[in-house]
Amino acid sequence: MLTHLTVLHLGALLCAAGAIWGTFREAHGWLRRWPSLMGAAILVMLAAAHLLLVQFLMEDGVVHKRWVAGVVGGLAVGGLAVGAWRGSRTEVQVDHLWGLMRLPRDRDGLWMSLLCLVIVIFEITSVFVDTMLTQRQHVYVVAIAAGCGGFMMGRLFAILVRARLSPQEDLR
Repeated sequence: MLTHLTVLHLGALLCAAGAIWGTFREAHGWLRRWPSLMGAAILVMLAAAHLLLVQFLMEDGVVHKRWVAGVVGGLAVGGLAVGAWRGSRTEVQVDHLWGLMRLPRDRDGLWMSLLCLVIVIFEITSVFVDTMLTQRQHVYVVAIAAGCGGFMMGRLFAILVRARLSPQEDLR
């Protein structure tokens, strides 16, 4: 079973852990610059992409790959829509002069990052236990990770649009 553990698993683990690091400041309402806000969303998407690559490399068959892409893509688009809705409802304070923003103490980004980390750890431990999941169940787990990534990206884009349109506040 150790032969199925790949470098992609390690990359997914590092990306998911980095996403938690990135959302921790946001969850506590600290000041952030918009590029650092993008980091967590990109890392969650990269973790989901690493897990998807593992699925594509471990399984043969074009039909299976199309089915995997359909399930994962559908859940990612659903997560994108829910994240955009959630981000459009988030209150944003922006200092346009210094490029700073403060989000309320919402924990949804942190929860999605934690869920992605749990999924990655679950995938890594399922490599060691042969009877833990079937191949089809692995796809569903990867699809949930893609939904987390879609949520984070949709939320990020909606927050950036709200920040662009929000009035100037002195945050320094």
